Amino acid sequence: MKFNHFVLMALMAYAALMLGGCHGQHEHHEHDHDHDHAHEEAEHHDHKPGEIVFSPEKAAAVGLETETIVAAPFEEAVKVSGRLTTPTNKVQSVVAAMSGVIKLQRALNEGSAVRRGEVLAHISVSGMAATDPVETARIQYEAARKEYERAQGLVDNQIVSAQEMEQITLRYQTAKTQYEALQGKKADDGCIEIKAPQDGYVSGLSFGNGDYVEAGQALFSVSQTQHLLLQVDVPERYWSRLGSIHGANFVPAYSETTYRLADLNGRLLSVGRTSDTQTGYVPVVFSFDNKAGLVSGAYADVYLLLSDRQQALSVPLSAVTEEQGLYYIYVRLDEDCYMKREVTLGQSNGERVLVRSGLQSGETVVTKAALQVKLAGSATVIPGHTHNH
Repeated sequence: MKFNHFVLMALMAYAALMLGGCHGQHEHHEHDHDHDHAHEEAEHHDHKPGEIVFSPEKAAAVGLETETIVAAPFEEAVKVSGRLTTPTNKVQSVVAAMSGVIKLQRALNEGSAVRRGEVLAHISVSGMAATDPVETARIQYEAARKEYERAQGLVDNQIVSAQEMEQITLRYQTAKTQYEALQGKKADDGCIEIKAPQDGYVSGLSFGNGDYVEAGQALFSVSQTQHLLLQVDVPERYWSRLGSIHGANFVPAYSETTYRLADLNGRLLSVGRTSDTQTGYVPVVFSFDNKAGLVSGAYADVYLLLSDRQQALSVPLSAVTEEQGLYYIYVRLDEDCYMKREVTLGQSNGERVLVRSGLQSGETVVTKAALQVKLAGSATVIPGHTHNH
């Protein structure tokens, strides 16, 4: 009995020893696992303070682009204001050929597209106490023509003086012009048709459907927009430099896109030789092909490009962010690491801006999606790191 008790105690002690050993070994393995995991974390986050982690996958998703910056020729520019306008020879006015009530054939508004020869409206005298204007013009023309032909045979015999002949000729030409202006415009219902004089867009609409209009009244204009002018007002203090202008970039007021006249077949038309005494500005005019569907009449910020060039470091305007009056760029250190860098900027030509300090030749800068990198930086920059790089 004592023997069985002794054996039982020995077995229990052995079991306890085995369990204790396994537990200790298990703790040892867990400690090793935690150590390895911490080592992996340290390797994964092995970045210097102030660096921004932005993975290649995220960069591809937001369309991030970079550029390696090296010294290159930079065109000096003068920033001024300007306006996009339609050349006067591309605008045709439409006037009322007779007095009457105008009736639109279709909806007509500012900017409506029209085609040459399209009937846009009619002018009618129906219901008004007036005679047919076309028939009246025809009668006046026939009378003036007969008087003119009769006078031609009498002037040689000095029965009609030269002065009288001039008056007869003037009446004849006036009646002929008025009749020809109405002839061919009369519709079957006796109304006068108003047709578009050219392909283009309606502007300056000055009447409503059903309005009464007077003969000779300007109704609207049709403008072609395939070609536009860029009219620029240059402060007279730049007068001595106007001779070196060779192009321009501009940003319309309704857009953030910079347009290059060089890409739009632009050319310099004229440089004013006098300054407006009231405003102190000199007019400069460019023409260009409206390939981008720009809006005539819009104002724009204009960067006049001068012939002067210098070797300098510059970045696209899209690379620059601004915070409380300070300017920053983001420099790529490796494929998933970026550094925020404060820079001092110089002159801009509407596409690029000079970097006076804060950037070294050969460094790679984020030129697209800089804002996304900035937002990522607010979460990944180590707090308390304040020294500059």
